[in-house]
Amino acid sequence: APATRRSTMRTEGSMQGKTQTAKDPVCGMEVVPEHAAATSRFRDNTIYFCSTRCKEAFNANPAQYLDAGR
Repeated sequence: APATRRSTMRTEGSMQGKTQTAKDPVCGMEVVPEHAAATSRFRDNTIYFCSTRCKEAFNANPAQYLDAGR
């Protein structure tokens, strides 16, 4: 089976503490899950998006974004 890229979560330090972010697979922007403009479920994973436009692009062809290795 081909390898797929899952939504990557990482923690970034700041003066206020640590914030977890996820990478929008369409545009590559780091998104704070609690402030994501949109989400989708794909292969039992929650995918976070910076905008509804990125979500629509992803939903039209998820494999294009997950298999691209962005």
